[in-house]
Amino acid sequence: MRGIIFGNISWFMDKFAVIKISGYQYLVKSGSTISIFGASPKEVAVLAYWEEGKDPEFGTPFLENFTVNYTILESVKSEKIVVRRFKSKSRYKKNKGHRQVISNLKIVDIAKNGA
Repeated sequence: MRGIIFGNISWFMDKFAVIKISGYQYLVKSGSTISIFGASPKEVAVLAYWEEGKDPEFGTPFLENFTVNYTILESVKSEKIVVRRFKSKSRYKKNKGHRQVISNLKIVDIAKNGA
């Protein structure tokens, strides 16, 4: 079997796509799970699409005729990040915390409209 290697992830040829959600790009395949920032994606755009035995398709900047079907598995908050400010000799101290919302998505299908 032929495989494509991205980093230390090896996926065997199937249909997969590069999608853009909230300014971040993800390499996804049908059935894969990804973690994104935010509660739920407002827009999912397909940038590139590959299928075994066919030529890859690239958008300029997006592919218009593709949709990504997904389900939201869970939305959780990440670990707290604490920002501390301190100025010496003036008794100035401030603590501020932040927890980012992270959603886990399961990619159900990458479908071509009108096919």
